[in-house]
Amino acid sequence: MVVRQRVDLAVAKIKRDAEQGSADVLKWFTFMATDVSGELSFGRSFEMLQREQKNPYIRDLETAMMIAGIRSELQPLLTIASYLPLKVLRHVLDIDRRLWSYGDEAIGNLKVHITRKQGNAATSLFSKFLDPTKNQELTDPEIAQEASNLIVAGSDTTAVSLTYFVWAVLHPNNIHVRRRLMDEICTVPANARASDLSSLQYLRAVVDETLRLYGAAPGSLPRVVPSAGVVLSQYPIPGGVTVSTQAFTMHRDPDIFKDPERFEPSRWENPSQEMKDAFSPFGAGSRTCLGIHLAMLELLLGAFTFLKQIPDATLSPTTTDESMEFENYFLIAPKSHCCQIQSR
Repeated sequence: MVVRQRVDLAVAKIKRDAEQGSADVLKWFTFMATDVSGELSFGRSFEMLQREQKNPYIRDLETAMMIAGIRSELQPLLTIASYLPLKVLRHVLDIDRRLWSYGDEAIGNLKVHITRKQGNAATSLFSKFLDPTKNQELTDPEIAQEASNLIVAGSDTTAVSLTYFVWAVLHPNNIHVRRRLMDEICTVPANARASDLSSLQYLRAVVDETLRLYGAAPGSLPRVVPSAGVVLSQYPIPGGVTVSTQAFTMHRDPDIFKDPERFEPSRWENPSQEMKDAFSPFGAGSRTCLGIHLAMLELLLGAFTFLKQIPDATLSPTTTDESMEFENYFLIAPKSHCCQIQSR
């Protein structure tokens, strides 16, 4: 199983580094999620975990996530800035072309592997788009653009969520959470199938609470009202108007979530209908994230394996409340861009 292989390798690298001094879980989870995206989408891993270092793609990905929110709000200013003869600025603004080129390269490699019948290429997601008997609509450039989008969407999001899971569970204020979680996962063997994790209800509650407070995309998600207009909560909204909701606000509504800033997974053991309706870490409605099931698989398996393999993990002294405050450029990330842990 692709996901388990990558999760096991990532946790093994984290454990090795933690025992030698400290391990940056954000780095290793980013490599893991990127490799999973490559393997399932294109039949070939990007081999980030094996190489153990950031390549130009990862660095461009981090930059893209940082400027995404700025671009959506200040596009006119960025357009003007594109004419300035500043090398650093032009390098940043050229990010879209470079990310597209990575998608194009991935598609090109996939074609070769399909022809040679190597690895999992023939059964990968994008193999269907490259089959002329199944795809009559998308051109190669359009497929490359979709490939680039998928790589971006499947990397930072999962990595950030897993990182904040580790941060929250290992935090001294949440000792009661960790103890209960460890008691539960002790009932399941380390080699348990992913389907067996569904019995770990408290693990799912901890993951959900992590997504509530530290969901990777907590910002506004705009939607345009249909031309006929709509009535929402007795308020008429004309057609063509842009309406936005944001998980950050809804997930911290004290009328829905008691003591909303408190990390308390037990609130999900018997959630109210209002809680279920407001909970939207993956968006909602017809535009819900397409990768929600893969993301949850990675989150549950990654969280389970981490705690199972490194039960004595602790936060490093450099990992503090201040270092883990998140910056939000559409996708969040710790301000320190790392989360160091140790193993006793």
